[in-house]
Amino acid sequence: PWVIAEYAHRAVVMAQGRILADGPLREIFDREGLLREACFQLPAVTAWGRELGFVPLSLEEFLDCCTLGESP
Repeated sequence: PWVIAEYAHRAVVMAQGRILADGPLREIFDREGLLREACFQLPAVTAWGRELGFVPLSLEEFLDCCTLGESP
């Protein structure tokens, strides 16, 4: 999953041959029910950020949010 966050800006999420979502990666990663339906596991750094109320796509964003207190 970290490869997606590192290189993609958009994602198409599919499950059982259906398109469930198509959009910006940050918005996709913020939709817990969608990810659960698609059996998708978030990158660890994104999961940690969500626990703190933001959706980082990289370790750098996570650290910036933690030290600067701003969401990406």
